Amino acid sequence: MQEMRMMSIILRSERSYRESYTYEDIESVMRLPGKKHFKLENGRIMAYYGHSVKTEVVREEVVPPLKLFHATSHNAIENILKEGLLPMTRQHVHLSATRETALLAGRRRDKNPILLKIDALNAFKAGVKFYKGNEDVFFSDSIPSEFIAFENDG
Repeated sequence: MQEMRMMSIILRSERSYRESYTYEDIESVMRLPGKKHFKLENGRIMAYYGHSVKTEVVREEVVPPLKLFHATSHNAIENILKEGLLPMTRQHVHLSATRETALLAGRRRDKNPILLKIDALNAFKAGVKFYKGNEDVFFSDSIPSEFIAFENDG
């Protein structure tokens, strides 16, 4: 969150003030601990997630780890079990490499989210595409329900 707050201050500054920041200042903000939201690419600040971008963010396909996690609200679980994970208003389904990261994301919508385990490698073998976000986040276009289980099911 520290990175997100600092970048927000920089990017929303008046132009004359914003121009006083150096490339090194931006790099130091991006090295702050916590979830990474931005990267530097060809001298430009790029968002990892593309939530507010109207065009498709092009991502490189990757082979996922054996399992990934997704935490969801109690209101959404019935539809997920029927239809799978869908991106809804986002460009991609967001998946986490760790339980902790998934639960942190899930708590934004539900105080006690339901933790789901994604059989990512078998989904990949069945043709589901996965993309890397950062060290903790993976993306997919969708995850069919047959690859989704409650985490406490083992």
